[in-house]
Amino acid sequence: MKKLVLLAVVVFGFAATSFAQTLTANSIATILPAITIQKNADLDFGGLYSLSATLGADILLPAQAGAVRTSGDPTKVALQPGNSAGAAKFTITGVPGTTAHVAQLVNLDTPNNAILTNETTPGATMELSFYQLPGTVTSFTFDASGQFSFYVGGKLHVNGGQAVGRYSNNNSLAITVSHP
Repeated sequence: MKKLVLLAVVVFGFAATSFAQTLTANSIATILPAITIQKNADLDFGGLYSLSATLGADILLPAQAGAVRTSGDPTKVALQPGNSAGAAKFTITGVPGTTAHVAQLVNLDTPNNAILTNETTPGATMELSFYQLPGTVTSFTFDASGQFSFYVGGKLHVNGGQAVGRYSNNNSLAITVSHP
């Protein structure tokens, strides 16, 4: 009987330990590249002619594809032939193939308007209003190289009798990229 009890303890003892299993799991963390932004092109209305001594007009430069154009009476402001106007272009770099939400990543911190100042004629100015990202864009996907580009256009008011010269404003359009 002692042999039978001993045999049972040995058999059940081995059986209990033979069903035990040990599993391991790895720990992983991936550091993603920081989202960055760069300016590819400035907002440039190109060459313009102020044709009226008393009345001005607006020049529209779309944020999407499209040519610069005048609004209102074309006898007040004309575009220089071969005008090289173009919207401001920015490129955001992130993780290739991922989708980002505009509200989380891109904040266009623009005032309602800005003043461009003549670089050679003191006191001569023009008012600029910005067109931001198209209102229908709420998210975008980074391409295979991890980039997404967007444009910012504007509306420039050319006054009647606008002084000749180059007008600029070096700090009116600030683009902020924040991480979610």
